[in-house]
Amino acid sequence: MRSISWSAAAFALFALSAWTTPIAADDAVDRQALIAEAEGFLAAFQAKDMERVGSYFAPGARVQRARLAAGGAPTIESFDAPTWLAGAGASIAGIQGFEIRTLDTAVADFGAGATVTIHFRATGDVGVGRFVNDGVDSFSFAQVDGAWKVLLYNSMEKLTFFPAQDDAASE
Repeated sequence: MRSISWSAAAFALFALSAWTTPIAADDAVDRQALIAEAEGFLAAFQAKDMERVGSYFAPGARVQRARLAAGGAPTIESFDAPTWLAGAGASIAGIQGFEIRTLDTAVADFGAGATVTIHFRATGDVGVGRFVNDGVDSFSFAQVDGAWKVLLYNSMEKLTFFPAQDDAASE
């Protein structure tokens, strides 16, 4: 039989009680305000306003992206926010009819911070056809200088491309 020391057991009980202790009402975050922040980020991204997107990030923020591949290994990347902003801005510049729709949201509230998760669908036209991006974005927020800022932005994406129809071939 395995023995657990009293100090380990006491720490486990303390950790469990800290994890399950309800957050005081005045420590609770305004969930709708945080959802609005995350949706504002996506609206700025859809508008291709990378300066405004950048304003949502805290200093030192990180971005992680996982792209799911049909029949292959996913691509997993990690960036500092400025590097991601430059690359993302360049990648969306040529998209026509770019639209991001929120399908569902969730908020995990930690009092001093929160994570907002948005299930989204992005669509648009690129030179070779149309794409649909079904994904989930998570925004880990904390108060920085009195404002909610993104410390960590995670994006899980499943991109599907539909080739452009050759109008002459369809006649």
